[in-house]
Amino acid sequence: MLHWLFSERPSPIPPTKMLSNHSGELGISCICTEMILLSWIDLRRQLGGLNMEYTDPLDFLPLSATDFQLLLALTAGELHGYAIDKSVREASGGRVRIGLGSLYRILARLLNSGLVEESETHEDASGEGPNRRRYRLTTLGLSVLRAEVSRLSDAVDMARSSRLFADREA
Repeated sequence: MLHWLFSERPSPIPPTKMLSNHSGELGISCICTEMILLSWIDLRRQLGGLNMEYTDPLDFLPLSATDFQLLLALTAGELHGYAIDKSVREASGGRVRIGLGSLYRILARLLNSGLVEESETHEDASGEGPNRRRYRLTTLGLSVLRAEVSRLSDAVDMARSSRLFADREA
């Protein structure tokens, strides 16, 4: 387990899988050990010593509706928090609203997972107003978004070819 924690390219097997017994169940000591490992991983990430790059977009699927909407908003380019919220509201016709507290919590998670990155410039494009943090999609984030769109498209195609809408056609 320590080798997994301190290696530059850790095994893709999550700690829960390594700590499970032969029946696949986790014991209390394993759960505690997992929490300790995850705390160490977070510390190593913050110190820049742990390379936890995930390259398979399918590992991130399915996306939550808010993650999907947020990533979709960022396809327009670099946006600051309020602009992301506004874009999501407009694109969804007001059906999806992300509170600013939730928005920044989601952005922090997406930053940590490598789907979004903070822009290097924080200046307001108009030159007026305060400097704002701007966010953009990473290459991985765009790949994950494309994979999710493909997954959702396949699901819609399956629903259309099923008997779900048969009563509308008759």
